[in-house]
This record gives sequence, structure tokens and C-alpha cells, in this order.
Amino acid sequence: TTGAGVPSNVVIGDEIASSGVTFGSSSAYRYASGNVTISNTMSGSSLTLSSASGGDLKLAGDFTNNGTFNASNRAIFFIGGNTQHVNGTQTSINYVIIDKTGGSVNVITNLISDVLTQTAGTLNVNAGKQLTVNTSLTNNGTLNLLSTSANGTATILTPATIGGSGAVSVQQYLTNDRNWYV
Repeated sequence: TTGAGVPSNVVIGDEIASSGVTFGSSSAYRYASGNVTISNTMSGSSLTLSSASGGDLKLAGDFTNNGTFNASNRAIFFIGGNTQHVNGTQTSINYVIIDKTGGSVNVITNLISDVLTQTAGTLNVNAGKQLTVNTSLTNNGTLNLLSTSANGTATILTPATIGGSGAVSVQQYLTNDRNWYV
């Protein structure tokens, strides 16, 4: 997972129009020890994960999608001890796996996933953003829906099966123009 041949920070489509990376049908996972960014600087930027079982992306940095992302029914694993971010335009990832030894995963864009599995760590959904899980949500860490005066409260939309033994907190920003009783 480290050493020769393992990329740290990957930027797709920052300098060349119609830049695309496709992992084909390889059953080997790909690992990035830093950030993966699909840029919108040049049109046509894309990343397509493998169509084969096991052809997932394991990521120790941020994931930013400002181009086109095709998960191909594969997973993105958010791993390691650093704080990570899911950025950019609304992103759909078939399988999201959060297995953190420290830090957190901060969702700062709307995120859609079929299956979200949190085996360890903290998942923060930023104020005003929406996490949609369509099939299965398993939380064995900490899930926080954040709130601010400017953006409101994060939401989770899920017709999914929900399981796990983790904690969930929902913040609610209260204005200071009235009395609140708790």
C-alpha cells in the first residue's frame, strides 16, 4: 500500500481535455495514499472503476468529483488515520466503506450510495448536505449530521435497511432570537 508505484495525489483532467482513467476489468484494487481529484478545469474529465469484483478504490486522502465518476458497482474504501473529505458536485458511489483508524470522513457535497458500511471511525455529513443510502446502511462507528445557521441541518434519506451498533447524532442550530427550553 506504500512505496514504488503507489500514487499519492492523483488529478484527472486538470491540463488535458477529455482526460479519462478507466480501470477496465481488473480484479485488483487500486490504492492512492493521498487525494483523488476528477477536475473540471478541462471538459470531459472522468474516472471509471473496474467492472470486475475486487476492482475497488482504496483511498487514504480526499475524493473530489467535479467531472464524471462511474463506480461500475465497485466500492470506495476510506481508510487510514487522516481526516478525509468527499467534495465536488453531487457524487454517486455504489459502495462506500469507511474503515478509519483515526480522523473522520467529512461529506461536504450531496452523496448517493447503494450500500454504506461504516466498520470504524466517524462520518460527518456537513450542514445543508444530504446523504442518500438506497439499500443498506450499517453504522458501527459514529455518524454525525451537522447543522449551522447559514446552511441548516444535514439530512439522511434512506429507504435502506439500517443496522449496526454505532452512535448517531443530529445537530440542530437554534437561533438566538427566542427562548428555547430543552
